[in-house]
Amino acid sequence: LQPIQFDNATEPPPWTMVPSAYTSGAYPTETVQHTVDGMLRGVTLGRFIINPVSWDPQTGILTASSRMRVSIDFGGAVTIDQRLYSRFFVPTFRQALLNADILGEPVRTVTSDISEPVIARTYEGAMALDAADLLILAGDDFVDTMMDSFLEAKHEQGYVTAVVAAGSLDLHGDSELHPERL
Repeated sequence: LQPIQFDNATEPPPWTMVPSAYTSGAYPTETVQHTVDGMLRGVTLGRFIINPVSWDPQTGILTASSRMRVSIDFGGAVTIDQRLYSRFFVPTFRQALLNADILGEPVRTVTSDISEPVIARTYEGAMALDAADLLILAGDDFVDTMMDSFLEAKHEQGYVTAVVAAGSLDLHGDSELHPERL
C-alpha cells in the first residue's frame, strides 16, 4: 500500500513495504469503526468510519459492498449540561457535528436588558453586576484608555459585556484578591 501524498508535499513519499500488511488477511479488518475524539463543552465528539471496500493481499481479492445498513444507537437520550451550552458555541457545534440539532437550543442564562457594556470602576459598581456573557478584569489605566472599541465590537456581536477595573476590588488597602470580591 502506497502512503497518501499530502497536499502541500513537493515530492511523493518514499515507497514503504511492510511485509506484515500482506500476510495478515483482509484490510481493513472492520467494516464499521467508531472512535471517541474527546469532549467540547460537555458534548462527546466522535467519528464513524465506514469501509465499504476491503483487500486481501494473500488471495488477491478486493471485496466491495454494494449495499450497507449501519445502525447507530447512542444508548439513550443525548443531553448536554445546560451550564456548558452557550449560544456562542452553536455555530461551532453546527459545523462540527452532523447531528447538532439534537442538542436543541441553549437556555439563555443572562436575561439582563443592558443596552451597552457596563464598566465598574468602584467596588460598589463591581458588586452590583448581576450577569454578563463576557467578564473582563483589567487594570484601571487599560479600562480607561483602551477598551472602548473592543467593548463596542463585543456588544455588537451580542455579548452582554462587563468590565471591572482591578483597582475597584482592593478594599482597605488589602492587596490580596479574595474570591468573594469577584
